[in-house]
Amino acid sequence: MLSKDELVAKFNADYDTALKFVNQNNLPEAKNFLKEALGSALKLVECTFDREKAMYKAKAVNIAKLVEAIIAKIVKVGSKPEGDNDATDEGEQGGIVSTSVPSPLDLEKLFEKLNSLVGLSKVKEEVNMLIAELRAQKMRGSRGMHIAYTQRNLAFAGSPGTGKTTVARIMADIYRALGVLEKGHLVEVAREDLVAGYVGQTGPKTQEKINEAMGGVLFIDEVYRLAEGGQNDFGQEAVGALLKAIEDYRDKFIVVIAGYERNMEDFMKMNPGLASRFPNYIHFEDYTGSEMFKIFEGMCKKDEYQFGDEVRDFLKNKFDSMYENRGADFGNARDVRNFFERSKKKQNVRVSKIGASISDEDLITLTLADVSD
Repeated sequence: MLSKDELVAKFNADYDTALKFVNQNNLPEAKNFLKEALGSALKLVECTFDREKAMYKAKAVNIAKLVEAIIAKIVKVGSKPEGDNDATDEGEQGGIVSTSVPSPLDLEKLFEKLNSLVGLSKVKEEVNMLIAELRAQKMRGSRGMHIAYTQRNLAFAGSPGTGKTTVARIMADIYRALGVLEKGHLVEVAREDLVAGYVGQTGPKTQEKINEAMGGVLFIDEVYRLAEGGQNDFGQEAVGALLKAIEDYRDKFIVVIAGYERNMEDFMKMNPGLASRFPNYIHFEDYTGSEMFKIFEGMCKKDEYQFGDEVRDFLKNKFDSMYENRGADFGNARDVRNFFERSKKKQNVRVSKIGASISDEDLITLTLADVSD
């Protein structure tokens, strides 16, 4: 019979090998090694005590669920009609959804998606640090080490159009890929979705959205509007219900709150529990003129438009001026999107008058007339 130390070594070796086979999409071999790891975990439950016993019991339960998921996956793959390539319960890169095993391919693509966003250098740095912490915790957990719980909720502060919702969506996907969230979907809400107009209705209305976000992310934009009515406003009830849910279901969903910097600071002071529930406070800076130009270029590339040097010089000066003279209503990427859509409409009117002699180049080229105010 193996000693405790030998069982621990065998458990770690079998579990690590199983993960490698999962990542290679070799599910039959993954299943075999997971069963071995499960056997070791069950034996460790019998020969350990207190917190260590609870840890291996939890590991055994998780592994058993994973084995069931893999067996179900094998059955589904084996029963699919020949030539049927439609996804069933898989992620975009074939990762198994609703298990604790992340797909490295998915994860790397998500990191690439995050880091390819224009600007947001400080945001990327903060997010990558958070993800590094989660990855380290996961490695510690796979080796039976203690994992200290850390709050995963986020507070995003910045002007409109700085990518807060986009980053929240990417974060939700990353959390799912890491096994932190089961589904990784994002439920976006505002005050109107949480606060009712009559006594006794706000709590159930808020809880409905919390339930909808279970397994994913609840994203509350302009969250400070929950406090706009003062102490007697029903928004206070929504905040209370939210804080309670964060404690009761802290491993089941993640909350991201967002809004203007100054308003966010005031909101965080309204309830002593908010700062401790949202320690990850990330500031989104305004896009510079050069970054706005890159965003415009990206929109053109996506919609298959082109422009020459004259337009390039005009746009760079235009966006620099917009940034330098920005006011409280500065919309960042939203302003770029609106400017791009107006330019396309002007181009549509112009090319529609050319007639039958129009060329392919005419159809995809933005001229100075199209982008000028």
